[in-house]
Amino acid sequence: MLAATGRRGDETLGEFAYRSSPVRVQDVAANAVMAGCLPRDMRVVLTALEILIEPGFGTSGWGASTNSFVPWLVVNGPIRHDIELRSRGPVFGPGRRANATIGRAIRLSLMNLAGESIARRDCGTMGSPYAFTCCFGEDEEDDPDWAPLHTELGYEQRESTLLVVVTRHPRQLVHTMSHAPEHFLRAIADDLGTLGTLTEPISRPIDGHDRPATQALVVLGRQHRRNLRDAGWTKSDVRKFLHRTTRRRRDGILAYRSPQDFLVVAAGGDGPTSLSATAFRCTIAPIPRGPISNAVPPSGTDFIAADGLPGMPLVRDRLVAMTSRVGDLPSIGGLGIEQITSTALEAGCIPEHLPVVVAALHAAHDPRIGLDTFAGEEDLFPIVIVNGPIGRHLGLNSGRGAFGPGTRSNASIGRAIALALGHARRTHGLGSPYHYSSGVVAEAEELSPWPPLHTELGFDAGQSTVTLLLCAQSRQTTNIATVDAEGILRTLADDMSSPQNYDSLGGSFEHPTMFLVALCDDFRRYLGAGGWSRERVQQFLAETVGRTAGDIRSCGYRVDTQLDDADFVPLTRPNGFLVAAIGGSGGHSLTARVLRHSTEVVDDGTIHSPTSAATL
Repeated sequence: MLAATGRRGDETLGEFAYRSSPVRVQDVAANAVMAGCLPRDMRVVLTALEILIEPGFGTSGWGASTNSFVPWLVVNGPIRHDIELRSRGPVFGPGRRANATIGRAIRLSLMNLAGESIARRDCGTMGSPYAFTCCFGEDEEDDPDWAPLHTELGYEQRESTLLVVVTRHPRQLVHTMSHAPEHFLRAIADDLGTLGTLTEPISRPIDGHDRPATQALVVLGRQHRRNLRDAGWTKSDVRKFLHRTTRRRRDGILAYRSPQDFLVVAAGGDGPTSLSATAFRCTIAPIPRGPISNAVPPSGTDFIAADGLPGMPLVRDRLVAMTSRVGDLPSIGGLGIEQITSTALEAGCIPEHLPVVVAALHAAHDPRIGLDTFAGEEDLFPIVIVNGPIGRHLGLNSGRGAFGPGTRSNASIGRAIALALGHARRTHGLGSPYHYSSGVVAEAEELSPWPPLHTELGFDAGQSTVTLLLCAQSRQTTNIATVDAEGILRTLADDMSSPQNYDSLGGSFEHPTMFLVALCDDFRRYLGAGGWSRERVQQFLAETVGRTAGDIRSCGYRVDTQLDDADFVPLTRPNGFLVAAIGGSGGHSLTARVLRHSTEVVDDGTIHSPTSAATL
């Protein structure tokens, strides 16, 4: 791995703040090996670390923030082909080794080398699955008339570059109702202008107004790029349109300073899916040509799972030990218990995790979920919420960073579920990092002002349950400006009122639209202190989540022709909001659009003789 860099192992790259020793090339190489990188990937990994370690990039600040910031690696130039980096298809989902392991190497390096504040887990109030790994190439070949991003930033097309962009948790957009560029770009602009996006601590006054001094990352999928090309739109046209239409909903003020604040990148599959995110830091650097070693590590240390990341080797003794502790179970969706246990072991599970994995797979194969809907254009993904004693027994994270990396139980159980459902994660869109970890979290039942979520779904508080949610989009909402209950809920409602929730892909399902509302510790305390019951929260959201018919039509979505433009169109009923206590301190919460859900009781007796992690 070191030979591929052409540099000495003891060469110093610099120091992160709050770390007492410098970071050496060999330190980065060690993390790249743990992540499963090949030697040829080291040039990208080292370039990324050199950007991240620069004092002006502020990694030790945003890395320890409650804002769930995500570092993206955008690669341009010939090196994309040299390392087989995916730029087309599900670029944000699992399956391609380079995308998965390079991003993972950066996350491990931040956790192991960047200091105590980042070391233990995702520091965000909610955490983000995009923090597991987020590395992709730009699709430069799809449209020669669209200049690659690095050429717009001053580099030659033949040069290989790396752009490191730090953003908040991104938002994916699905738009199928219209091919008009104005319609889906207006929907992107709408997402970038919500209250939950623009009430954040990274803004400063500009021209006398409190506008974010930031940029926006916009990743356009192939279908949307095709629509733009057919209409004769250039990248410059896209940036100009987004600049003049991205406004804060509350007062109509322009949200960005100039068209150049929009970093427009071409990537993804044929589905009508694009992505946007508010960017906080952005630096581009050339990737050196240096020596490349194509040597592959010995097979004994190179066990790569189907998601593109290293897996635990299926050592016979460990597999027998895990299987022997599982009772006789029928197959689940065609998966025998031997397949389930080997997948769980591969994902890093211990036997005590198996009951949750089994219950989640039962829920996923519930006919009401419809596994076939995982494979499609809308990048559907699971979120799994664990309630009851087993969540506490396993130490599942329900607080800070719950949706991000850092807690073994959450990550291993989620990965086991994702690998077992691998056949169902095919997509034509951008892909989703939730397919690495399945978004496994526990509910913070002891810290909630309301009864646990599973009791609202008809189960006893003493039962252990797994609720699998089939989700279409997730978004994180920020409000650090108020402790007023209605102000907090209006910010959440504004974020959930995205016009894309009126898209036909959602409206065609038999079941009405639902939302997961994962409330952080601060929001729960403010609501509880104000005497708000869960039912009152649900009623308030039902009355405020929605848009006028005119807003919906302006983005190309269809509503009843008998409605006037000023008529308010609500999205769902009060019981359509699944309000859960998830997340740590800080002014950030997560919402996700839920298409279907299923809850299963966890059979704690599935494991006959619990075994500690130490025995494995």
